Amino acid sequence: MPTKPKGRKTGSAQTPANASKRPGKDPGGNVVFYRSPDGMVRLEVQLAQDTGWLTQQQMAPLFQRERSVITKHINHVFKEGELTPKSNMQNLHIGGSDKPVRCFTLDVVISVGYRLKSKRGLQFRRWCAWPCAPSTMEAMHAH
Repeated sequence: MPTKPKGRKTGSAQTPANASKRPGKDPGGNVVFYRSPDGMVRLEVQLAQDTGWLTQQQMAPLFQRERSVITKHINHVFKEGELTPKSNMQNLHIGGSDKPVRCFTLDVVISVGYRLKSKRGLQFRRWCAWPCAPSTMEAMHAH
């Protein structure tokens, strides 16, 4: 029985139309890249502790909302007990910053997206759920 080739398929009828916007790897192996289908949002998703992490500053353009709105919804996610801050909020060192930056797990990002009913949030959620995204993240942690 033939085995499937490793890596991402290209030109396949099963490949999503925006496959080029799927996760990519940086040379350091700790970031995947997201680009919205309209090309207006480009994010570096930090990888740590088996998940992706975004800052509030990154979530604002993703959801097309002010940072203060993002902060309010994050606080509600934690206050209502949907998620706990301890395992979903970390201060991470990010390129271009001389001090740690507060970041939130993809679970928080997706929860905020649901609350905002954001079209871009839906697109991001689909990107996160794409079968190659988790395997790409796992492979990046190995390097």
